[in-house]
Amino acid sequence: MDVKSVLIIGIGNIGRMDDGAGVHVVKRIISSDKPVPDDVDIIDAGCAIYDVLPVMMGRRKVIIVDALNVDDIPGSIYRVPAEDFRDGYWNLLSRSPELREIIFQLHAVSGDVEVEFVGIVPEDVSGCSLELTERVRDSLEKAVDVTLAAAVC
Repeated sequence: MDVKSVLIIGIGNIGRMDDGAGVHVVKRIISSDKPVPDDVDIIDAGCAIYDVLPVMMGRRKVIIVDALNVDDIPGSIYRVPAEDFRDGYWNLLSRSPELREIIFQLHAVSGDVEVEFVGIVPEDVSGCSLELTERVRDSLEKAVDVTLAAAVC
């Protein structure tokens, strides 16, 4: 079986409202009629980020979509390209040590894989609900477009 060169991974806990934003984005991509390049795989990893490390290996590019807990307007979208990770944006993931560890392990094992990050600023990650807050829900289409744009570059 051939491994596709680009992998989009949505991560987060959909039971914790906006924490599941990354999962909602990939589900929206999968269910939409927007064109996805043939060399792109899409995975809903949920909370199992450590389990997808083997699936990330052997790719040219991995795009991780997740909630990004920074001080900004809820629903704001950040695209952090691979070169920006090396130039200081690494600290954006300071509140996600698991994700930092996975990226570190991926680079240690797979070498020069490009890792991009698409982050959506959450409003509420503490409530117990499958629903997103209104501002995050309203930003999903833009997040889908940003993620797909990252996949074709």
